Amino acid sequence: MLRDVLIKQLVACHGSIGLNASGIGHEESLVTPQPAGNSLNWVIGHVVASRNGLLRLSGMDLHWSKEEARPYIRGSALLAVEAARPFNEILTAYEQTQHKLLERLQNMSDSELDAASDKGTLGEQLAFLLFHEAYHAGQAGLLRRVLGKPPAIV
Repeated sequence: MLRDVLIKQLVACHGSIGLNASGIGHEESLVTPQPAGNSLNWVIGHVVASRNGLLRLSGMDLHWSKEEARPYIRGSALLAVEAARPFNEILTAYEQTQHKLLERLQNMSDSELDAASDKGTLGEQLAFLLFHEAYHAGQAGLLRRVLGKPPAIV
């Protein structure tokens, strides 16, 4: 049951981010909202960097090294243009992590999801990280509008 909910969350976030990133080029991905905020490049790069937590908790290797993820972690300085990864690489990394996570979740047992740690069960930790991703999926929709693009989800 919980596994099915987590899979639905993962698929919904993927759909939302995919639609909102559609048709956005690298230069556009670097536009920051005014008076403050992060660019779409940072937001989706942050999702990929955060998926390292989902991968680690699920017993898989990190997708980006700590160094590769550094410009996109929470609390990092405003993303400098020279530190930004090409947007198409970020989207490719997002797709790659989607496939890894989806396959892992589909094969995860109830006992694995119920395994407890000092931070709650694995299922609870995964649910929190997917909530975090959904938050940023919503930001992607707003950032698309900042770029003057029509809404991707109506």
